[in-house]
Amino acid sequence: MPDTLSPNQRTALLARRWREERNFWIACLTFLLWGLLYRMFLLMLEHTALRDRVRYLEAVVAKVPAPAVAAAAAAAAPSTATAGGGKGGGAGGGKGGGGGKGVDVEPSAPPAPVEAKKTK
Repeated sequence: MPDTLSPNQRTALLARRWREERNFWIACLTFLLWGLLYRMFLLMLEHTALRDRVRYLEAVVAKVPAPAVAAAAAAAAPSTATAGGGKGGGAGGGKGGGGGKGVDVEPSAPPAPVEAKKTK
């Protein structure tokens, strides 16, 4: 800052510099808050979609009788490399590929847990 400024000019220069810095930080904070708000909105949408997906899969599982679920799990156990992929191969690879009884199994649903066999 030059030494030839009058006190009024110096005050005006410092006030302008302070306002510019203040406006810069306000703009940065505003941008940050809008970014956080947008990310929270996306997380809320993703949470809603995942919650709906879980409800859908629970409804599908509730419709499948227990023996069909066990048969689908047993069919998927030997061929884990093709489970869920290809046309009709593995558990749920195509329409009704989960047990051969016309039961629709969601292709991306995880396989049902295999029941432990009882030993004598």
